[in-house]
Amino acid sequence: MKTERRIMFILLSILMLTLLLSLLIVAYMESNPLMREIPQIALPGEVNKLTGEQALNSALYNLNNNQLPQAEALLLSAVRNHPGQLDLWMLLGSVFFRQEKYQQAEQTFRNVLRHQPNNPAAYNNLSETLFKLKRFAEAETYVNKALALAPHNSVILLNAASLYAVMQNDPKALFFLREAMKYGVTPENVGTRPELVHLLERPDFMNYFIQRKKEKKQDKTP
Repeated sequence: MKTERRIMFILLSILMLTLLLSLLIVAYMESNPLMREIPQIALPGEVNKLTGEQALNSALYNLNNNQLPQAEALLLSAVRNHPGQLDLWMLLGSVFFRQEKYQQAEQTFRNVLRHQPNNPAAYNNLSETLFKLKRFAEAETYVNKALALAPHNSVILLNAASLYAVMQNDPKALFFLREAMKYGVTPENVGTRPELVHLLERPDFMNYFIQRKKEKKQDKTP
């Protein structure tokens, strides 16, 4: 009898210790922001059970790790289960774009705009997609719509500059490039755009470009 009580006491103690450790782990995860930010990664059989936010986090994890096919498969399932969650559609369009599936990206961004006609990011992304498809006149229409909604967005301004440079409209390209740099685009960003490099040959812009580089160096000086 005493032996049985001793065993029951030991088992109960182990159970209580396990419960206490579980509570401590949960408390640590809640108090540690880095732990909270770890996304829930979906296994193939669990995709249909994910909430929209969980699917978004899992797809972002895939995207950040350059796992584009996995992100695409997850998002295609997610938009079927949560068709009204437009941030899933936006990310799906970006995944298509990164894989150079430009026709699918175009359809996806157009779907977003049908439901959110005042979304500057969707207009900009659609313009970039049409740029890749060499449909420059259409790309111009949509980048202008993006600029009308977000006139000081440096990314949109830089994309407009690139588009007009390819269209050989140097005055507009220079205008938007100046605006982009005014609102935060760095000389290093400009140097990564081959279509903009020829604009540096223009003396008036070269002087402006050099001045911006000097200002950037001064900003970094302690």
